[in-house]
Amino acid sequence: MPGVESPTATTAPTAVDVHAHAMPMAVLQWLAGRGLADLAGVERGVVVLDPMISGVGRGAPLPLARSMYDATVRLAEMDAAGVSHEAVSLPPFLMATMSPDSALVGELLARGTQALIEYCSTDQDRLRPLAGVPVGFATAADTAREVLDSGSVTGIAVGSRGGGTELDDAVNTELWTLLSERETFVLLHPEWRSGPETLGGLLVSPVGRVSDGDRGGGGTVGVLRRTGGASVAVVSGARWRLPAVAARPARHGMGP
Repeated sequence: MPGVESPTATTAPTAVDVHAHAMPMAVLQWLAGRGLADLAGVERGVVVLDPMISGVGRGAPLPLARSMYDATVRLAEMDAAGVSHEAVSLPPFLMATMSPDSALVGELLARGTQALIEYCSTDQDRLRPLAGVPVGFATAADTAREVLDSGSVTGIAVGSRGGGTELDDAVNTELWTLLSERETFVLLHPEWRSGPETLGGLLVSPVGRVSDGDRGGGGTVGVLRRTGGASVAVVSGARWRLPAVAARPARHGMGP
């Protein structure tokens, strides 16, 4: 994972988990203030998000472990699991990938990225934030450029859709060109194709068995790399379409 091998790091990387999610409370409270989240179940370890944010059925309870918003608990869990470093991103059900509202998606992901940076500041060596960018909207490349230039994140995290488009849609060309030129680490979390209207009240886990995609990837984490381009870590999910920037499977699993 980019940045883990930095000479300023104090903890040697032994097991690096690139598929770690957080749901910072500041973001959930902002959504609740807009009527897009119900936090009544936080103490029971669940949260309910509006379908336009989560992509799952209305009223479906989503898991909210304390470590998702308390980095101190996260670090203790990492110690218990023998994980030295984590790349932390928003879960796909907190990215509003189904929303056509560019302003809402942009603000949600900007707030989410800033909250992840603050979450990871608890231990900047072991916790590395991955920024969210509004895939499917013309602002995606500028958003990515700004956050990468800030030097505050390790890479980018995206879902397989955004703004009603697939990742290989022309609207995302500038984004993928930028990520390729910067040789950026990208966590791709493929999503289920079913919309909330077909899911009813069921919770569909965003983590599942990888199906055959238009371009490959398999197992729990598959890293696809093109020389001189972006590295794309594909985690379990449903079908997806990748642009040519991710050309071939290079490595599987988790490691330094």
